[in-house]
Amino acid sequence: MQIVQNNPYRLVGLLVGATAKEQERQVRRLKQFIEAEQEPQDDFSFPTLGHIHRTIESVTDAASKLNLDSDKMNAALFWFYKGNPITDEPAFEAIKEVDLELVLNIWTKLISNGEVSKRNASAYSNLGTLYLSGILEGTNTNEAILEKGISLKLKFLESDFVKDFKALATDETFKTTKKELQLLFLNQVQSEIEKTGSVTSNKFLDIITKQEFSAKEDFLKGFVQ
Repeated sequence: MQIVQNNPYRLVGLLVGATAKEQERQVRRLKQFIEAEQEPQDDFSFPTLGHIHRTIESVTDAASKLNLDSDKMNAALFWFYKGNPITDEPAFEAIKEVDLELVLNIWTKLISNGEVSKRNASAYSNLGTLYLSGILEGTNTNEAILEKGISLKLKFLESDFVKDFKALATDETFKTTKKELQLLFLNQVQSEIEKTGSVTSNKFLDIITKQEFSAKEDFLKGFVQ
C-alpha cells in the first residue's frame, strides 16, 4: 500500500515517536547525503519495503507532513513504533536485514494468545503495518493479506493501549477517540483500495463485516451511503 510505501516517516527514515529535535537532525543528515549523491546509511526507511527515491524536495515535503499532530497521527497509523524495546528492536533489525521470517516469528509469537496487552500492543500494530505494506504477499491472495493487516490494526485500535500510541505520536493537547482513529484508519485504506483496485468494494466490505470494533456501525453507514 502506498500509504506505507510513501509514508512521511519512511521518507525521513524515522520511527513514530521521534522527537522534533531528532527529526530536524535526521532531515539535515539526509539532505547532506542527497547533496553528496550518497545513500543514507542505517535509518528506519527499510529498503525491503520497496524502492525509495529521495530528493531534497521529497524529504522537505515529508518533514512538513510531520509537523501538525493530525498529520502525524495520519502517518503513524501506517508506520512502525517501538512499544516493547526487547522485541521490537530485533524485529526492526530483521526488517533491515530482509529476514522477514524472523520478523514474523518475533511478532506472531507475541500475539499468539489473541489478547492485546502492554507487552504486545506494538506487535499488533507493527505486524499490521507489515501486512499492509504488501511485501508479505508470497502465496497469499491480496484479500487474505489485506484482511490480516486490517484485522491486526483494528484489534490494536480497539485496545486501551492505543492511548500510549497516541501519546507517543502526538502532543498531549491532541484529542481523539478510539472511534475517530478507527475511522481515520479505515477511510485511508478504503481510499487507497478504490484508487488501486487491488480488491473489490464487496471484498473490502466482507473483510470489515467480519471484524469487531467500536466504529463499525458508523463506518458501514458511511460506506453504504
